[in-house]
Amino acid sequence: YIHGITCEYCDVTNPLLNSSVEPLIQDSDIFLASYLLTETRNQWDEFFVQLVDLAKEGALFYFSEPVPWQLHRLIRMSSTTTKTTTSSSDVSPGVDCSPLCRLRFVWIDSSMHFPEIQKLDRRVGGPAVLLAIKI
Repeated sequence: YIHGITCEYCDVTNPLLNSSVEPLIQDSDIFLASYLLTETRNQWDEFFVQLVDLAKEGALFYFSEPVPWQLHRLIRMSSTTTKTTTSSSDVSPGVDCSPLCRLRFVWIDSSMHFPEIQKLDRRVGGPAVLLAIKI
């Protein structure tokens, strides 16, 4: 049962902590991001790490992007357990990605039930839809 839907403005290129939406995070069950990661190109790291950290266990994260490259980057970041000190292609400097290790991912694009075409998850073009749950 859905008690209500709240849509709030926030700038994902800035930290989430101390923003107007921070108090709403713990009560939210699902977070939707469409074209957001691709359009902000590596400027979302700190915001999404903080979002996952503040979200309750069982929260869902739905990502829909025009191409999968930033989603693959997010998955790689989820295996980074230390704070970075220098810039790399996967993590911005100073961002502790350890909260992302609590995410479990599943691709929900058209190849989900077709193992023979799952290698296309690394395709260059085409839309990509990824679902994550915080455990």
